[in-house]
Amino acid sequence: MTYLDNVKLVVVALALTTGCLTEPHSCALGTDSPDPAIAQCAADDHATCVVRSHPECRGDVCVKWRANPGVCSVACVDQAGCGEHESCVEVVLGSQESHCVPSAYVD
Repeated sequence: MTYLDNVKLVVVALALTTGCLTEPHSCALGTDSPDPAIAQCAADDHATCVVRSHPECRGDVCVKWRANPGVCSVACVDQAGCGEHESCVEVVLGSQESHCVPSAYVD
């Protein structure tokens, strides 16, 4: 493998492991879920919640922001930790924990 091939491999690996959600992936939140956290989050259409260890999310976190569908997300400290069309928001007020959500959800 050449040096350039190694660089390409590292870039691809980093792209696959970074938190940005250039294409947010939806995650199902149903009240009939056997997981109580998922069922509880789904029960209120206008709830804002974070479901950890969601089976459909690569980063294990599914965020439901207000009346919008759930999306797979990652934690963030500031806007730099999110993708171009995302916003870093404190999903559950007072939790001091922020996640990237589609900017269209916030506007």
